Amino acid sequence: GSGVAAVIEVARALVESGCKLRYSVIFVAFDKEEVGSQGSHEFIRSYLVPEFFKGSEWPEFQGAFILDTIMNFNETVDSQSLPDSWREKISSPAYDEVAADSFRGNFISLVSREGPEKELADLIEKHWNNLSTDKDYITMVNSKPDKFKIRRYEIRLGATLPTIIELTDHIHFLRSDHARFWYSNE
Repeated sequence: GSGVAAVIEVARALVESGCKLRYSVIFVAFDKEEVGSQGSHEFIRSYLVPEFFKGSEWPEFQGAFILDTIMNFNETVDSQSLPDSWREKISSPAYDEVAADSFRGNFISLVSREGPEKELADLIEKHWNNLSTDKDYITMVNSKPDKFKIRRYEIRLGATLPTIIELTDHIHFLRSDHARFWYSNE
């Protein structure tokens, strides 16, 4: 639903902007996330790994943006539930920020691992926050840009495949399509 609509809109905006990109952008929509993220797993296994991760050279693969349930914005108190165990699993202040805002679901989650995606997540957050002062954005897209804030979830997981115990301990963060891009054990 909302994620597919957002992907189509991003593709349209990129094409119409006339941007000269330094890297290729692949737009893809996944199915069966609720059934073990089968769609993203198959994309990575059958296309991404064979096409881009050949030989000993690491490709210039920058990352993946997973736009999942992005229209669940809700300003009602207690509309966002976060397990208490998340406090020790994330290194960012997101949990405390959500708690301080009475567990409202009025934000966009930016989920990444603590180290491997840090640079990419920093750029996303920086550019998102810059929109609050962009006059064209405010005039043409969103007159209240501060309404849609980012909550950054930096998960305490590294680049190498964790142990089964660590994976089990972080299962809440590994059930979505984004986790398929974190570890490939093919």
